[in-house]
Amino acid sequence: MIKRNSIGRGDKTLAVNRVGGKGGKHVSKCALSYQRTCCNGKGYVFDVRAGYMHAASCQCVKNCELCAGTNIILADGMGKVCFEPNPRLIVQRMNGAGIPARFADSSFDNFTNYTGNIGAQVEYVRQWLADFAAIGGRGLLLSGPVGLGKTHLLVSIAKELIVRRVGVKFVDFFQLLSNLKGGFARMQSETSVLQPLIDVDVLIIDEMGKGRNSEWERCVLDQLVMGRYNCNKSIIASTNYILHTPTGKEMSKVNSNLEDGSADNFSVRELGALIGSRTFSRLAQMTEFLELEGEDFRRKNQNMWLKGTS
Repeated sequence: MIKRNSIGRGDKTLAVNRVGGKGGKHVSKCALSYQRTCCNGKGYVFDVRAGYMHAASCQCVKNCELCAGTNIILADGMGKVCFEPNPRLIVQRMNGAGIPARFADSSFDNFTNYTGNIGAQVEYVRQWLADFAAIGGRGLLLSGPVGLGKTHLLVSIAKELIVRRVGVKFVDFFQLLSNLKGGFARMQSETSVLQPLIDVDVLIIDEMGKGRNSEWERCVLDQLVMGRYNCNKSIIASTNYILHTPTGKEMSKVNSNLEDGSADNFSVRELGALIGSRTFSRLAQMTEFLELEGEDFRRKNQNMWLKGTS
């Protein structure tokens, strides 16, 4: 027999079901114990809200006859989570991560740019992620020209970590600088914006090195890196700049791009020269460097579209 009970949690009361023993005529089953197409059995779905990815419990979980959407059941007189990983907690952490709206659906499963060395590097990233320890674990720094899918990979990493109960903050470095300037106008201190990024389990920085690279911008990045370095916390990041001193061949590419007006010339600048040797040295100790080479999928898709309309 199934009996509806409630247990208190702070000022909220959660509805739960108590499942009867062998004599019961019907035993409720978790909504996620069935094969689901609505959420692929995860218990949550994504949409977009205010420029960011927004997660919500799937309707199948809300209608679950076992827990009525609370994700809690009574077992031996105690409340326990009925499904792991807990969709409610995942939703909360996803919504606190700051993942951009454009990448709401991004995952390793729908990554498609396997040109150049990217296929092998993606496999390396997935193995690195499987072995990753959030506290004290060595992070990752992805480098390569625009259009390779670096942001897609960062978001995929973020989602995987959140499912593993790791707190994640995702920031675009240029947007962070804009937020800091906006905070100054609202009389917010720099620390009030940066401290949550230092405290979170894993910080993900997209487009590291982007901006004017003024002394103030370098100082902001140095505070973030130094703060997390001292706390033994991981950084995962991407940059459009190379991680080594440019070779003669790469410099020839720069000169060629300058002549033909190509936008790729900035990708052959050295990140260390842009952000400063001290910050770069800490990053070298804190992260594994992974350089990606391949085709710009945006330009490739545009060319395919143009061919299709000609």
